[in-house]
Amino acid sequence: MARPTKVAIAVSCLLATLAVVSSVMHIYGGQIRAVTWHVLHGDSATVAGYRIRVPSGWFVEQHSPSDAHWWDSTTGDSIWFHSSPKSPHFTLGLWSQAETRSARPESPVVGRRELQVRGESFLCFEHDYGLSLPTAQSGGILKQAALHLPSVDCKSSGALDAMFFGGMHAAPRHGYQEFYSVLSSIQKP
Repeated sequence: MARPTKVAIAVSCLLATLAVVSSVMHIYGGQIRAVTWHVLHGDSATVAGYRIRVPSGWFVEQHSPSDAHWWDSTTGDSIWFHSSPKSPHFTLGLWSQAETRSARPESPVVGRRELQVRGESFLCFEHDYGLSLPTAQSGGILKQAALHLPSVDCKSSGALDAMFFGGMHAAPRHGYQEFYSVLSSIQKP
């Protein structure tokens, strides 16, 4: 029986190490990214001059000075903050009417909130997009699983708007405390 060479042992050790590192990154990659982000950037980020808190366990991907995504490393939830010019005729009342008229049965409005954040009004509509996916076929009958994709769409009287995306859930979700906490932390320029 041939003895393993030093090269074969080294390659085996390297492959085992890569497998362990890959597994750790797969399981803890988001948390590592969040911790790294906070070490490098602190506990807030700036979008269009607005300073916004980044909770522990979250990280930010900044696409431009007026566009950024907050990501929760444990749940996959995300918040998109963006700023773009609004029509001089834009009002939260007009947007509310348009949002109410365009509501679709597959994405009903399940909640509405009005907030005042540092002198700016925000109007938020909470949606629960329902989706049925095929899961299995048993005896010629296709079974389906219902999934819920919660979201919150917020417009402001100022330049900054926000959207929350809650990932996929088996049951409807109506608790958005973390999102509204981050939204309330906005500091104007």
